[in-house]
Amino acid sequence: MDKVISVLDQTIQKSLLQDFRNYIKLNNHDKFVIYSDYCLGNKEKSNNVASFTVAPAWTVFPEIVNKIQNAIPVDIKDHRVISRETIELLRDKSFFHINFIINDTTGLILRRHKTGQDVALKGIDESINMIEGWIVNQPEGIDKFQEQKNRFLHWRRELQKKSPNLQLFKHIVLISLLAGYIAHMLTIEAKADIVAWFPDRDEITEAYNSVAFDLFEINHYGLCEYKGVDGSITKLGLGVKDEGSNKQWYDHLIRIPDHLAGTLSSWSMSENRVAENKHAQILQDVFSDNEFCAIIEINIGKEKFTCGRRTVSASDAI
Repeated sequence: MDKVISVLDQTIQKSLLQDFRNYIKLNNHDKFVIYSDYCLGNKEKSNNVASFTVAPAWTVFPEIVNKIQNAIPVDIKDHRVISRETIELLRDKSFFHINFIINDTTGLILRRHKTGQDVALKGIDESINMIEGWIVNQPEGIDKFQEQKNRFLHWRRELQKKSPNLQLFKHIVLISLLAGYIAHMLTIEAKADIVAWFPDRDEITEAYNSVAFDLFEINHYGLCEYKGVDGSITKLGLGVKDEGSNKQWYDHLIRIPDHLAGTLSSWSMSENRVAENKHAQILQDVFSDNEFCAIIEINIGKEKFTCGRRTVSASDAI
C-alpha cells in the first residue's frame, strides 16, 4: 500500500495540486464536505470510476440543498437530456471534482508466495496493531479505539472464511484511501477545521459495520503524520442516514458525483465514444477545459503501479 500511496501522491503533487490550491484560494473556508459516488464492477460499463466532489460545508444548508435538487432532480441514469441548469451547477466553482478511473486493482492483494486472502488478513492485522498502540498511548480515547478494533476483528473473521469477498476488500481499501487522501489535502492546504465525508451508502461503506469509515480516519491521520502535519487540527465527520430510515437525507448532494461517475464509466476512451448523448454533454461541458474537474487514471497491476492525470478536450466524445 505504501507504493500505491507514493505513486498517487507524486501524481497529485505534480499535476493537480496547483489547481486545488487555486480552488482553496477562491473558496476561503475552514469547513468542507466530500461527496462521493462510484461505478465499480459493472461489466456493462467501459470504466470503473470513483468520483469525489469537494465543497464548502455551507452546501449542506437546506436552501442550497433545494437549489441543487432543482438543478439535478434525478440520478444521471434517469436523465434523458442534461439541462443547462445541471451543467452550470456541475461547473460551479464552489466545487472541486476529483475523478478516479480505476483500470486495475490486482496489485492490492498480490504478493509473492502469498494468497490474496493472506495479504488481506495481514493488512487488517496492521490496522489492528496501530489501534492497539493508540489504546496504550491515548487512553482518553480507549472506548472509541476499542470499538474500531472490534470492527476490524469482525472484518478479519469474515475474511478468514473459505470464500472471502476479496473484491469487496479491495473496494473498501481503495475508496477509503482516496477519501482519506482528499481529506488530508484539505487539512494541509485549507487548514480545515472540519471535513465531513458524505458517500453514497452502499456495500463499500456499510459492510462490516462500516469499517470503511475507520479506514478513512486512519488514512487521513496517517497521511498527515507522513507529511509532518498534525492531523488532529481537523475534526472528521461522516454523513449518516436519518434515524429509522433507509434513505440518506443528502441523496440530492450525491447526485453531483453521480453524474460525473456515470459519465466517465460510459466513456470508451480507446474509441472516444460514450453510451448516450447526455454523457457527451457532460464530457464536453463539464470536464473539458475545467481546472476544477480532474481525472486521474490508476493502475494497480501485477508488475507495477501507475497513476496519471487525463485531460478532456472539447472535441472528445462527440
